[in-house]
Amino acid sequence: MSLRVRHLHPFDLPPKDAMRLQTWLSAKVVVKGAPRRPLRRVAGVDCAVDGAGHVHGVVVVCEAPDWHVVETVSASAPAPMPYVPGLLSFRETPILLDALARLRTRPDLLLVDGHGIAHPRGLGIAAHLGLHLDVPVVGVGKALLVGTHEKAGRHRGDWRALMWKGKRIGLVLTTRDDVAPVFVSVGRADRRQQAIDGRQKALSGVEALDLTHRGMAALMAGQYPTAADLLARAESNWTMLGDVRRAELVGVGAEQARDGVAAVAQLEDARRQLDGWHFQEADDLAFSAGQELAELGDAAGTDAASGIMREAQQLRTKLGVAAAGGGAACVVLLAVAWAVAQRRQPKPVAPRPGVATMEQDWSL
Repeated sequence: MSLRVRHLHPFDLPPKDAMRLQTWLSAKVVVKGAPRRPLRRVAGVDCAVDGAGHVHGVVVVCEAPDWHVVETVSASAPAPMPYVPGLLSFRETPILLDALARLRTRPDLLLVDGHGIAHPRGLGIAAHLGLHLDVPVVGVGKALLVGTHEKAGRHRGDWRALMWKGKRIGLVLTTRDDVAPVFVSVGRADRRQQAIDGRQKALSGVEALDLTHRGMAALMAGQYPTAADLLARAESNWTMLGDVRRAELVGVGAEQARDGVAAVAQLEDARRQLDGWHFQEADDLAFSAGQELAELGDAAGTDAASGIMREAQQLRTKLGVAAAGGGAACVVLLAVAWAVAQRRQPKPVAPRPGVATMEQDWSL
């Protein structure tokens, strides 16, 4: 089923007529009700104007749970009226409606780069679009047009009420830690809390993919503390999104990263033991760390462990100390462990059937 697009009025109006129409239409905006089904597909819409005065509108539809792109459409046309502050929707809405009419995929929610009812006349571009559509629309503005609010929260998911003339007209939502908030307001037939949930869920899917990519890259590069942090956060995001399989797969990578952190710490301890002439302790610690790093495919780490063991053996030989269970034999065993690990060529997270992957960046 495609999106139903209505055309209610002309857009090439004189500014005064457009303002009167805007005030009249604002009373028609529906701000109550809930989506008829769980959010599965969310569309984002935005416009840009080139130097020649042509407006270019784009609609991108993404699908849960990983919010991959399923359809993209666009439309372009000369702006139907010059720019007038507060009347942006009269310039951009007709082009966006043209693009939306071309969609083959029906979204469950529309996110618009602009305001809904948080507008001087109660009809920002999201609310204006909502009157022409039969799906919930939420406006996400980057700059405040009207209203007051308490100091925005610093942490992802924090929100404050946006008040104007004694009424709550939207929310001030923090989408990432320590970043400027966005201003969320209803465009059509949606509750404000669901407006938060819809945007936050889409952002969480994108963030989970980004954290997974960067975490796997760090793991493969031997940057274990960074990998452990990124993959733990990715696991938490996938769990929150209800994607158990991806959460489990990323969890395996996070565990390997933590093992890498522990192995590197063991190597550092082995070096300290060697510097203190505790040869056997240094040899044992280096051998244990080297085995773990060999399993992770960390050539540099394995070489470092072998180097410590060789130094311990050489110092023992010079000092005439018996190599009780350590020394050259352990270096050989570590080399064998490395060779076996290379033959198996383990991956940090082995994708299961049905899980898409991307070369080099380990998209799950």
